[in-house]
Amino acid sequence: MDKENKKIYTTRISQANRSELVVIIYELMLESLAEAGQAFEKEDFDIADVELKRVQGFLCELRG
Repeated sequence: MDKENKKIYTTRISQANRSELVVIIYELMLESLAEAGQAFEKEDFDIADVELKRVQGFLCELRG
């Protein structure tokens, strides 16, 4: 994720209510999954691992 997207998500998170936060987490999770898929295609397994761990964190957050 680039700096501009991080800034956009930071602003959205700071202004979100509870249900909007769930939607944002899903969006972040899907974005990380896409980045992991791209990394696998490039055989960059270190980045793929980081992104998949990030997805795990999002899932834990949603379960909580």
